[in-house]
Amino acid sequence: FYPEFKGKMQKNEYTGEVELTESNGDQVRRYCVSVPVFLTSLLVTVSGLFFTYWWKDYIQEHTSKDSYWLYVPQVVLSVVVVVLSILYWHISYALTSYENHRLKSE
Repeated sequence: FYPEFKGKMQKNEYTGEVELTESNGDQVRRYCVSVPVFLTSLLVTVSGLFFTYWWKDYIQEHTSKDSYWLYVPQVVLSVVVVVLSILYWHISYALTSYENHRLKSE
C-alpha cells in the first residue's frame, strides 16, 4: 500500500480480511478532475507544436533562405518542450497523489 492512501477499514468480500478501501464514487470524482487536466495539457502541447510549424512556414515565406530567423521557431520549440515537460511532471505528480492510488501498480 501507498503510505498516503486514504480510505475506510472494511471487510473484503472475497478474502474476508479487513483492509483499507475507497468507494467507486470517490474514484470516479477524482478521475473527473484528472482526465480533463490531462486532456488540456495534451491540447496545449499539440497546439504549440502546430503553431511552431505554422510559424516556421510563415518565416520561410517572408525571409531569405539564409536568414537566422529560420532557426528561431526550432529554438523556441525546444525551450517550450523543456518548460512544458517540467510543468507536466509537477502536474502529474500532484494528480497521482490526488487520485489516491492504493498500490504502486495502479
